[in-house]
Order: sequence, then structure tokens, then C-alpha cells
Amino acid sequence: MAIRTPLVIAFLVLCACAPVSRPARPAQHPVSEISVVTSSNASSSVHAPIRPRISVEQAWLGLRELIRNSSSTRDITLKRVEEALRVEFTKEGDDYVFQERISPGWSHHLSIAAHQDGSISELEYSLDAEDITQYSNAQPVCIIDVDRISADLRAMGFGSVRVESKQQSGTVFGYDFFREGMTISIGSQDESGDPEGNSGRACLRNLTIS
Repeated sequence: MAIRTPLVIAFLVLCACAPVSRPARPAQHPVSEISVVTSSNASSSVHAPIRPRISVEQAWLGLRELIRNSSSTRDITLKRVEEALRVEFTKEGDDYVFQERISPGWSHHLSIAAHQDGSISELEYSLDAEDITQYSNAQPVCIIDVDRISADLRAMGFGSVRVESKQQSGTVFGYDFFREGMTISIGSQDESGDPEGNSGRACLRNLTIS
């Protein structure tokens, strides 16, 4: 025992002096990095491009084909409208509705009132400004003008009369088109917002099939 004691003491001294190994701590990200990422994501959402499912041009072409292939509104059903326009409507109260933004400050809106058998009693398509002052410049949505729609409808056998109505945003000029079994009313707006229509181009404001 006397011989081993110095060796044991030396071993214990070496163990006490050896450094203690600790597990590495995971790296921590500074708070500022998270804030930058969050800020970037928010900015990209605000400036995300507007991609409508259907354009104003496509909306009119789809409605035109429905009118052409229907002898009356009884022939037009919600299903046929959805197939023609390639969009799905949402039921809101007694009506079926589709709406989306098409450009900054503007949206287009479709509303259908249907009979119990599924045929429509009225279909309305409109171009709506998010701010009433934007009606003073319809150029962003003046894709289809009234002259073009009128020519298409007359080619399908519709007669017409000119009408005007007073609305919150001003006087709206338009036409009522008649054919047996169907009436189509069109509201127009001057491209430049001139209430007298002096710009020379009447743009589509709304269209109703009944």
C-alpha cells in the first residue's frame, strides 16, 4: 500500500487539472435578422401583382356567346354562365356572385338572380371603382366600348333605344336592347370622365341581361 499511494495521488492531481468538456451551444440569430425578413415579406405582399382570373375582354366574349346561343333568359343557367366564363360563383343571400380586382382601384362584379329551376331572372356585370373619384378616369378599364357591344348585339337581331340615368357618380348614358325573350341594358361612362361624353369614346360601365 505504501508503494501505490504516491501513484494514486498523482493520478488524482492530473484529473483535477484537466479541462472540463461542455456541449456546444447552438448559434442564435440576431433579432434584427428576423425583423428584416418579416419586413421584406410584408412589402412583397403589398406590391403583389394583380392577376384576375378573367379579363374584361374575356367576360364580354363569354357573355356574348351565352346571348348568341340562348333564345331567352330561361335558357341561361348558373352552370352555363360558370362554364362560359370559367369562374365559380359564390352564393350570397338569394344571389350568386363573382367579384375580383382587375387593376389598381378597379374591380369587376357579376351577380345572378336565379329562378327555382336554375335559370336566371337577371344577370348583371359591372365595372366598379373602389373610390368614386376614380370614375373621372375610366381609361384603366375601358377595354370594351359601347360601340363594339352595340354592333355585336345588333348583329344578333337586337333593336335598341338610348337612355340615361342619374347615379351618385354622375349621369350614366346607355342603351336598352330588345329581342324576343331577352332585354339587355347597357350603362356607359366617358373614358375621360366628361359628363357630356366629349372624349368621343363611351366605355362599358355595366350590363344587365333580363
